[in-house]
Amino acid sequence: MAIQYRTVLYGGAKGIDVSKANVASVASEAGKYLKENGMQPQGIKLPGLNDAMKLVSRALRELETGKKNALSKSMKGGPEMKVLAGIDSKGNLSATVTGLLPPSKQGGKPIKFDETAIIRKDWAKLEAELKSDKNAVVNLTQDQSAYNKTLDALVKKHKGDMEKVYEDRVYKELTSKLRGDKIINRAANRQAAKFKTDAKRKDNADFGGINKGSVILAAHGSRVQAAGVILGAKLGAMSAQQIVTFLTEQKDPKKNLSTAFTGTVLLSGCFTAAGSTAATNLTLTGKVSNLLKAKGIKCKVQGMPGVARTNADGTKSSVKPTEMAAYDRLSKQLKALQAELKKTNAKLQESDGKAKAAAQKKFDTLGAQLKKLKAERELKIMHELSRSYGLDPVR
Repeated sequence: MAIQYRTVLYGGAKGIDVSKANVASVASEAGKYLKENGMQPQGIKLPGLNDAMKLVSRALRELETGKKNALSKSMKGGPEMKVLAGIDSKGNLSATVTGLLPPSKQGGKPIKFDETAIIRKDWAKLEAELKSDKNAVVNLTQDQSAYNKTLDALVKKHKGDMEKVYEDRVYKELTSKLRGDKIINRAANRQAAKFKTDAKRKDNADFGGINKGSVILAAHGSRVQAAGVILGAKLGAMSAQQIVTFLTEQKDPKKNLSTAFTGTVLLSGCFTAAGSTAATNLTLTGKVSNLLKAKGIKCKVQGMPGVARTNADGTKSSVKPTEMAAYDRLSKQLKALQAELKKTNAKLQESDGKAKAAAQKKFDTLGAQLKKLKAERELKIMHELSRSYGLDPVR
């Protein structure tokens, strides 16, 4: 074999027979390799993967032709072709097919087959770039500065009487700004784990020094409807202008997102990318993108097309834009059914005899309906959002 592999991703030690090879799976193996080595696998382009698949197909045809050749009988073990793929000694991600075909004439030597297709040139360089990426995850529902400012006002209002401060309704609401939203806390922590960083509060966000990584802003998103189209209104309490101000006008200039940033800003909240694909300037992501460009920052700004959630591995899922009305309808039915189920359960606990048997029957029926509705609603969800909406940088 002319090409040597320092890391084999597909084919093992001896390679896979071309008749059994599925070179397309190199994409998932490469993604697994990156993830295991602490790098983000999403959005990685493999421009030569189709060439590798063509090479394997051609090699298979030549192998099948060779097996039909009468001279193949003179070969010990007969003609064979094997496939290996991985990171080669030149630093490229490639696939190589090697093998032996029947000789061109009686008594001749078997013909060697040894060809390589580059799937991704300079893969080693890409790895170095991925390892150097710096990312930021900010939980917009946690804000120490808002807590301090309001607490000072309450202390002044109650003339230093802390018992009255703690009993004040405003103080109780205030503490939630420090603790943050339970759902967003979990989402931010999951995304921070995915991007190998820590989730920061809004008041200690730092975007300085990030050039090609990802900036994730986590909060609940809100929507409005205009001319029958659902549009994202805000991320948390922030408008598009406030988001851009937050990214680029920190008190400490060193913490600002710089014009060197070419990565991705992800507005991680419901509806942030909702709207017409033909008029992206109407979407919240589109508005943020345009405002950043006006400041000389040319990066990707991505978001969620509908109701969204953060999965356990930090990836995102969202309702399909065309299914939002159906999702809302099913959610309303689910809420009503859950309320009825709760009432029935309470009755079940209190009843005995025939009444208990009737309550149990109704409870079981409602439970089956609930399961069916949840399954139907789940069909409205897009699970591979990074593929559909490019939520990670494309490399």
